[in-house]
Amino acid sequence: MGNEIAKRFDVDLNDPCASGGHNMAWKIFEARHKKNGRRCAIFLFDKDLLKSVEKAQADQQLAVLRRELAALKEIDHFSTLKVLEVFEESKKHIAFVTEPVICSLGNCFGTSEYISAKRKISLASREMLKIEVCRGYAQLLEALKFTNERVVHFAVAPENIYLTPTGQWKLAGFGFSQALSGPDPATGLRSVNVPFFENGANPRASERFTLIPNLQYTAPEATRENSVDPAADVFSLSACIVQAFGRCTPSPNPASVLQLPADCDVNMHRNSLIRFTPSAPGFSKAPPELVPLLQQGLAMDPRTRPRPPIQLDH
Repeated sequence: MGNEIAKRFDVDLNDPCASGGHNMAWKIFEARHKKNGRRCAIFLFDKDLLKSVEKAQADQQLAVLRRELAALKEIDHFSTLKVLEVFEESKKHIAFVTEPVICSLGNCFGTSEYISAKRKISLASREMLKIEVCRGYAQLLEALKFTNERVVHFAVAPENIYLTPTGQWKLAGFGFSQALSGPDPATGLRSVNVPFFENGANPRASERFTLIPNLQYTAPEATRENSVDPAADVFSLSACIVQAFGRCTPSPNPASVLQLPADCDVNMHRNSLIRFTPSAPGFSKAPPELVPLLQQGLAMDPRTRPRPPIQLDH
């Protein structure tokens, strides 16, 4: 596949500019189409990373990535990542082409799989302005307004949010998304079953790959209830944005809102968030007029969270 990519794109496949997606599995490369000169990004997953993983678990990881790609191909919205072209899957790779991206929000928070030391330094020194986070928040709320008409995303997390050269923040990573049911006769709300957290563990294909959404950004009810509604995505986005405001400082590694240990499993998530009160350094960096909205977005009771469409005054 590398030869096929090189024939059609000017790209250095030895120098990823970013990484992202579930388990930060996608290597992302800056590229330019040789025929039309259009700038773009190439997302590539190397299946060799799963060589030491049991086949059933490797298949689960691949299924998440394939579902992510399939969903992005179908979604057409200005605040979701736009897929331009898909390469035929090979025995060694899954790859596709998107609009240009600089990095994932996860890269901005200090997670930098595959990236060279030089690029890591550049990312760590990249200034994140409050106005950029405010605009990104507004754009991602638009993405949720659109996608939550059909699905609960379940994996709104920094690794699934991408920053573009034009200053836009784009939502991707729909590999765990679940279609919403019809409205509940009593409440009028649409919900979806939660299929990921039943056994209380944190299933791993390996030290590198987990088989469930990122618990650091998962809403409390998702690991406790049999079903959730789109308010779970509002919680996850609020956690990302508070952490992003924490990045508006010299520190490239802002604290997450939930501050769960790296080895957190589902049971720990359930128990840790019984009496969760949202607090993080990012709140002190956020514009005062946004703090109540972000705190409401992180409410334990999903019924009290704001729901898209949410208008920001900034």
